[in-house]
Amino acid sequence: MKKTGLQIFVSIVKPFQELLILVFSVLFFLIITKSASQNLLRSLSMQLRTGYGVIIPSTCLVLYLAFRLKDWSGGFVSSTLTLSIFALALAGVWASGQTESGLLSGVIPMFDSATYYGDSLRLLAGQEFTDGSTRRPFFSAFFAFLLRLTNHNLLSALTLLTLLVSLACYLLAREIRKTHGPVTAVFVLVFIFIYYRYHSGVVRTENLGILFGVLGTALVWRGISKSHQLFVLAGIALTSLGMIARAGAFFILPLLILWAAFLFRNKKMLISWQVLVEGIFVVALAFIVNQVMVKAFGTRNIIPFGNFSYSLYGLASGGKSWAYVQEVYPHADELEIYKLAMQLILDKPELFLKGIFYNYSLFFSNTNYGLFSYMRGEGRLVTILSYWGLLLLSIGGLWSGLQHREDPYAGFVMVSTAGLLLSVSFLPPADAFRLRAYATSIVILALLPSMGLAWVLTKLKMDTLNLKVVDLEDGNLLAGFSTFVVLIVIAGPFLAWKTDSILKLDRSNCTGGLVSIVVRYDPGSMVHFVPRTTPLLDRAPDFHISTFRHNLHGFPNFPFMDWALGSVTSRHTLFSTLDYRSFRNALVVAESDSLPSPPVLLELCGHWEENPDIVRFGIFYTTTVYSVDQN
Repeated sequence: MKKTGLQIFVSIVKPFQELLILVFSVLFFLIITKSASQNLLRSLSMQLRTGYGVIIPSTCLVLYLAFRLKDWSGGFVSSTLTLSIFALALAGVWASGQTESGLLSGVIPMFDSATYYGDSLRLLAGQEFTDGSTRRPFFSAFFAFLLRLTNHNLLSALTLLTLLVSLACYLLAREIRKTHGPVTAVFVLVFIFIYYRYHSGVVRTENLGILFGVLGTALVWRGISKSHQLFVLAGIALTSLGMIARAGAFFILPLLILWAAFLFRNKKMLISWQVLVEGIFVVALAFIVNQVMVKAFGTRNIIPFGNFSYSLYGLASGGKSWAYVQEVYPHADELEIYKLAMQLILDKPELFLKGIFYNYSLFFSNTNYGLFSYMRGEGRLVTILSYWGLLLLSIGGLWSGLQHREDPYAGFVMVSTAGLLLSVSFLPPADAFRLRAYATSIVILALLPSMGLAWVLTKLKMDTLNLKVVDLEDGNLLAGFSTFVVLIVIAGPFLAWKTDSILKLDRSNCTGGLVSIVVRYDPGSMVHFVPRTTPLLDRAPDFHISTFRHNLHGFPNFPFMDWALGSVTSRHTLFSTLDYRSFRNALVVAESDSLPSPPVLLELCGHWEENPDIVRFGIFYTTTVYSVDQN
C-alpha cells in the first residue's frame, strides 16, 4: 500500500520526536523569561517563586494531569509545563526585585555569589581564581563559559543555567514515571522545584550541584530499569561531580559504589569486583578532573576542600558555626585548623559527640536549617503540616524500603539515604541556610517520601492513580543530554579562558586624587532606580526606589541595609563588575544619566567605600565616567 505524504513525514520525524518536543518546550521557557508584561504570567511567576499553600498543590495537580497523558502529546504537555514552572519562578525573582543573602534587587550577586561571579570574570580575563572558587572551581569556571556564550549578560547566563536544571528535572521525572507512575514522578519533580527555586537566578554552586545530582539519579534509574551497569556507573560519576561542585553528603559515594557492586554481582559472589573497581575509578576520575581545574584556574596556596576545616573545628567545639575558629584563632590557616580540630577531638571527645548530636537535632528540626526547611508555607499551620506530613511519608518510605529490600530502586534510595544521614555528622545544617550544602543529594530527600506516598496509595488501594506511563519510545535523550552537560562543564571553561581581550591601560583620566577603575558595563548586570511616582512596571533592570527599599528587609547584613537606605537614591544605577586594573570585585554606584548604553568598557573615577562594616562589599562611588576605546 502506497504511503501518503503525511505518513512519510511522520516516519521521517518520529526518530527525532523527543528532541523536537524539547525544542518547542525550550522556546516556551525562553518566551516566559523574556516576558515583561503586566499579565497573568507576571502574577503567576511571583507566586511560583515564593508562594506555597495554594500554588504548590495547584501545580502538582496540573503536572499530574499532564504526566498521565501518553504518546507524543503527553511528552509535549509534560515537558512544556515542567520547563514553564522553572521559567516562571526565575521570572518571578526579576519581577519582584527580591533581595536575600546572595542577591540584591533580583540581579546583583552578593556575598559568596559575588565571589563566584567575580571569579568567572577573572577566568575570562585570564586571571586566577580567588580562594573561594579555587576550593570548588567547577561552578565559577562553568559560569564563565555561560557568560562568554551570552556576551557577559548575567541574566541570560542565569537563564541558561536554570534551563539546564529544568531539563534535567524533566528527564528524571520521565524516568520515574516509566517505572513508578505519575504520582511519584510529579512528587519528586515538585519537591526538587521547591528547593531549587530559592537558588534559581542566584550565582551559586548549588545550581551545578542540583544539575549533576538530578542527572546522576536519572542515569542510575535508567541503569536499574535496563539492568545496564554503564548507566549506573555514569550516574555515580555525575553524582561525584555534583558533590565536588557543591561539597555535600560525600558518604553517599562509597555506599553507592558498594551497592552497584552488589547489584551487578554474579549469583555465586557477594559483590562484583569489576564493578567495585570501576565505581572507584569513576569517582576518582571526577576528583582528578577537579584537580585539573584547580591547577588550571586556581590560586596556588589553597588546600582542596580546605574550608571543611572550619566546619570540623566547629563540630569539635560542640556544634559551633564554621566561623567560630576565626574568633578563637583568627590567623590560623586551613592546615593549622585541621590540626587544631583533631587535637580538640582527642582532648575533649565529649564536645565532639555533643556537636554530632546537635547537628542531628538541627537536621530533624522544623526550623530554617531542617531537612524540610524550604517547605515553608504562608502560615505557621501550613508549615507544621508540611513538615510532619513529609516526615511521616519519609518514615513510610523507609518502612516500604525495608519491606522491599530486593527491589533495586528501593535499595538505591535506602543506600543513598544511609549515606546522607551518615554525612549529617560532618555537614552541619547550621552552616548552610535551607540545607544548601545538601544540594546534590536533595533528590534523595525527594525520593524517600515519594516512596512513602506510593506505599500509602497501595495500602488505600488507589494504585490506579499511579499507573506507569511510557509516553515515547526509549531514546538516547537522557544519555545525550548528560554527556552534553559534562562536556560543556569540563571543556567550556578552557574555551572561555582568556577570551576577554582588554588591553592594559596605564594612563588614567582621573584627577584630583580620584581612584580609577576600568570595568565592563554589560546588559543584565545592573539595576536602575526611579522615583516612586514614575510610571513603571517593576522588572529587572528597572525598579522603583520604594521597591528596592522595601525588599531590603530580606538582606542579612544590617550595616549594608543602613548604607543602602541612606546612600542609594532614585537617580542611581548599581551594577556588579570586576575592576580590570586591580582585578577586585566592585559594586558600582553611579548616576544613571552618566552611564552610556551597554555593552561598553568604562573608566570610572571615584572612591571606594572605607567603612569597615561594609568594606567587604567593594562599594565604589562613581564621580566621572569615561568610555574606553580599545582600538
